Amino acid sequence: MPGGKLRFGESFEAAAEREVREETGMRISDVHTISVQSDITADSHFVTVGVSAESTDEPKVMEPEQITEWRWFPLTDLPKPLFFASEKVLNKYLAAGQQQSREEWLAPPRIKIYEALGAIADGRVSISGNQGTVLSSSKSKSYAVQYDPEKNAITANDNGSYWKGYLGYPSIAFLMLKGALQYDARYAAGLKGVPWKDINTQFKNDFDKTAEHIHALLEKKGVDLQTFLRYIDGIHENIEKLSLAKLDSKLKPPAGY
Repeated sequence: MPGGKLRFGESFEAAAEREVREETGMRISDVHTISVQSDITADSHFVTVGVSAESTDEPKVMEPEQITEWRWFPLTDLPKPLFFASEKVLNKYLAAGQQQSREEWLAPPRIKIYEALGAIADGRVSISGNQGTVLSSSKSKSYAVQYDPEKNAITANDNGSYWKGYLGYPSIAFLMLKGALQYDARYAAGLKGVPWKDINTQFKNDFDKTAEHIHALLEKKGVDLQTFLRYIDGIHENIEKLSLAKLDSKLKPPAGY
């Protein structure tokens, strides 16, 4: 599997995107951390971070002095022997897949946390008990959120939740206002009025490019970017720790822009 070392100050997701692009020429998206493990050999000790991602590209040999061929294999028929660290990552990925029978939400792309903050700052979130409504940034669509704190479960009918299986921004915004996730009004103010749909359309749902655009906007507003990113990382980590289950829902995403 593609892999490499983390550069100073680099996030796990950014490192994965860079290494995959350098070694295979592929561009990846929806990068999620799936494992963190301690790998020790006779003369070294590494902390290996495994990630999953999506791509529509095909791999190419970009470093022929190190790699002769890239091939796809079904998870049920992997080649042997595997590099021991890669095998551990794959085993954890397969184990997590088996646990998905309890239908837990995947961790979202970090940009969805930004969108949740913006939704709250815009006043687009309304809550009544354990139910909520979140308007899209264009205010042409309304998303329904349902929450069951006793079951530690939540659901919403936004596109990310319905089609991708990750916790979408309507649920994140709802959980922030319910106190399950930390809400910081300072950062929300910096994201007020952002036309998320227009920006995502402009960048063809490339969340990295969207994030770069938003970071420049925040810096213009005087937001300390490093502190902001640490806050986002903390929220993302807490979402993973919550291990929220999916509530049954047949609501499909609303139509409209």
